Amino acid sequence: MKKKLNSIFIVAAVISTMVFAQSDMQPSKVSGKTITIPGVPSDGGRTLVSDDDDKKWDVENPEALRKYDGEHLIVKAKPGTKADAIYVMSVKIPKDHFIDKKKSKN
Repeated sequence: MKKKLNSIFIVAAVISTMVFAQSDMQPSKVSGKTITIPGVPSDGGRTLVSDDDDKKWDVENPEALRKYDGEHLIVKAKPGTKADAIYVMSVKIPKDHFIDKKKSKN
């Protein structure tokens, strides 16, 4: 009987550990509507300054914008866990950005 109880306890502990580990990998409480923000990331991707109203957004997953520092982007994001924070879902470089770079080379 004790062996069965010990086995059940161990299995329950392993399963709960696996569930906890998976929940840590997912963004916490990122929900709501997706918003589109044209802007420029800075500070290693930790912030995004909106073109529309110069609003400064804190980025909860800065690795998504890190390689685009200082470039004009169109960012699709979900509201973050704090006010004025976003969780980046996708990044696009505007088509006119490529045209402007070609013009500046000529």
